[in-house]
This record gives sequence, structure tokens and C-alpha cells, in this order.
Amino acid sequence: MFKLVSWLFGKSHDFFSSKIGKIVAAILLALGICGSTAGAVEAGKAIKLNRRSRKIRDEALQLHEEHYQKVQSALEAAGKTKLTAIDSFDDFADQMAKIQDRPEFSTIECKGVELPTFTADDLKIISNNVALAV
Repeated sequence: MFKLVSWLFGKSHDFFSSKIGKIVAAILLALGICGSTAGAVEAGKAIKLNRRSRKIRDEALQLHEEHYQKVQSALEAAGKTKLTAIDSFDDFADQMAKIQDRPEFSTIECKGVELPTFTADDLKIISNNVALAV
């Protein structure tokens, strides 16, 4: 194995010592420089692209946060409106209970005075007659 490596180094030394070997070495050196330069240019492009994508991401996150705050405030306002509606419904339910538990005036008797009794249909007829008269 050592002889093989030694032989390879000897042959490559002989080749690169010749005029053609020096030309090949110069060509390989130029290709290496071109390749590393192209790699550096691509790395620079990648860095710029990364910065740009980070800026876009940060702007999107900021926009998301602003919209999130708007939605939260709208939801809070809707919740307050809902609570107000529920509270007013409680008041409405209390008022309806009072109306439904109203006293019956047909059972009230005054001394010597007799009040007429009317049904809902009678009251509608009287109301219509009064509206026509006015």
C-alpha cells in the first residue's frame, strides 16, 4: 500500500513538474477560484434573501397582532352587548311577570256601584268606534 501511494505521488510530481502539468495545475487553480467565487456570490444572495424573508415575516406578525387586537376588542364589545341584552331581557321578563299577574278588576265591588264587564273583543269594537268618531 505504501508503495502504491509513493508511486502515485512520484507520478503526480513528475506530471506537475512538466510544462503541461503546470498548465493543468493553473487551469485547476482557476476553476477552483471560479467555483469558490460563485459559491460566495450564492451565499451572499442567500443572506439577502434570508434578511428579506425575515423582514416579511416580522411585518406579517405585526399585522397579525394588530388584527388580533382589533378582533379581541370587537369580541369584547360584542360580549358587553350580549350581557346588556341579557340584562334587559331579565327586566323585560320581570315586567311581563308583573303584567301577567295584574289584578282582575271585575271582582272589585264598590258600594252600590256596578262596573260593566268587557271582553277583549268588546274593547276592540269600542276602540274602533272611538277612533272613527274622532
